[in-house]
Amino acid sequence: MMFQIKHEKDNSKKYIQIAIFLSIITLFEVALFYTTNFNLPAILIILSFIKFVIVVGFFMNLKFEKKLLKLFFLLGFVLSIPFIFILFLERNII
Repeated sequence: MMFQIKHEKDNSKKYIQIAIFLSIITLFEVALFYTTNFNLPAILIILSFIKFVIVVGFFMNLKFEKKLLKLFFLLGFVLSIPFIFILFLERNII
């Protein structure tokens, strides 16, 4: 018996591009944190959400899962937002 091995497409270039994009967003967040206080929590939460979607979608392959599992991850992020605001309040950033 002869078995055929199905090779998947090499996605390493795509993952490197995603990692570079995430690094750029992170550098922007750090620079923003140290240079301005203008509506900082809202901007950082939006940028964090973008990174969250990219990491969960590509690295965890959630884009292939059912909607219920996607909503589970989204609920976790939404529930973390009040804690982020509390952290900013304690640090006198807001």
